[in-house]
Amino acid sequence: MSAGPSNWDAAWVFVKYKVQGQNWQHATLSTNASHYSFNTSLSIPSAMTFYPASDGKGVFIYRSADGTGNIDLKDVLLRWNYGTDGVSDGANLQIQVFAIEMVYIPTGPFFIGDGNISTPPSTKGFTINNQGNNLPYLVTSENAITFISSSSTSTTSVYNPAYTSGYTLPASFPKGYEAFYIMKYEISQKQYVDFFNTLPNDATRSNRNLGCNSSSTSETNRNNFYWSGQVNDDAILTNGKSGDRACNYLHFADGCAFADWAALRPITELEFEKASRGCDLTNPGNPVPIFPVNGEYAWGSTAINNVGSLVNDGTANEGLPSPLTNQANAQYSGTSISGPLRNGIFAAKGWTTDQRKQSGASYYGVMELSGNLAEWVKPTYACNSGSYNFTGNNGDGVLSANSNANQSYWNGSYSEVALSNDWYFALKGGGYASPSSELRTSDRSSSMFSTSCYSGSGRSSDRGFRCGRRP
Repeated sequence: MSAGPSNWDAAWVFVKYKVQGQNWQHATLSTNASHYSFNTSLSIPSAMTFYPASDGKGVFIYRSADGTGNIDLKDVLLRWNYGTDGVSDGANLQIQVFAIEMVYIPTGPFFIGDGNISTPPSTKGFTINNQGNNLPYLVTSENAITFISSSSTSTTSVYNPAYTSGYTLPASFPKGYEAFYIMKYEISQKQYVDFFNTLPNDATRSNRNLGCNSSSTSETNRNNFYWSGQVNDDAILTNGKSGDRACNYLHFADGCAFADWAALRPITELEFEKASRGCDLTNPGNPVPIFPVNGEYAWGSTAINNVGSLVNDGTANEGLPSPLTNQANAQYSGTSISGPLRNGIFAAKGWTTDQRKQSGASYYGVMELSGNLAEWVKPTYACNSGSYNFTGNNGDGVLSANSNANQSYWNGSYSEVALSNDWYFALKGGGYASPSSELRTSDRSSSMFSTSCYSGSGRSSDRGFRCGRRP
């Protein structure tokens, strides 16, 4: 749908290829939309649009008009410019096509921070100033934003309680005002296995090995990723699980490697709040930013219900018992389920009112921004100014020789995003082990918002990742 609190979904489709005897590579696709088509003899409920990326790294496929319901496309024709990649006509090839469901977040103003009463519950959330006025701050452009210090008496400028000194967030840092795409779901375990299995069959795979399970039949905190450590073995999903659960144990370096591999990128904490809170474009000439509810979650209210038991656990149909009456819309501390759930598990089927709350969905239909797993984001300031050198540049599908992301300023001034780097990332949204307060859209209570740098493996059972992309 093109207006209101609705889904703006698209599939990001990209291709990997392998010439016999060589490693997997990212295919360069045509940038001409007329080179793409699908089988017109199929019964498709809506016309589709192909929007190829200008860098040739992939193509977005989405409805060309308003519509609802599932889309099942078969026999989609993509154009690979294989000559550009140096592949000869007679090459012996393996080809894999990948698709990731994305949500388009349109251009428009939005609020950061939700403290619209004197005692905001969202710890360290952005406010207009530090003098008792806890109103949220309106982002109206991608221009630089000056954050005031704790001693400032300004009544109109934004204050960052996690960093009490003043600083300027440069115009190049993505603030969420301009349009961007975001993954509808957190990276799934199956997606991570698929990514891992295209990495070179050598020791560099160990950098991306989550190492959470010790055998092909073990499961730790509901994670089913397993790799034997043998260079010629692929990773598998243990116990025959579907892989639809969100992938936990992701260090930010793992998430960035996936993002670079898929020609996507990390998102910023401001984009996280925009994707949650939204901007009403019912009248495109007069976009209306959604004013936050104090202490709201990603679905725009303070009503939250923890998950209890599951049915069809570990399958593609993993769900809630009595889905037409079960009002669970998030997973957080207090649940008896010690690990992530299937992506999209709360999607309301049959509720006629308040479907956004019942689904645990953001304004645009992005799922599990509150709960399930805490998500790595680029903060406006953490550790030092190296954090906000990030420009939102997309990945190129190519990793370093160590299977690390190697995009400029994704992690400060480091040339690669490695496990051993200082951390220029923070966590938003809370996870299954977090108190419900950390699930609030504007909450920034995570210690990762500290001004001290962190280092180490950083893999934890309640951490995941969600990628974005500039159109």
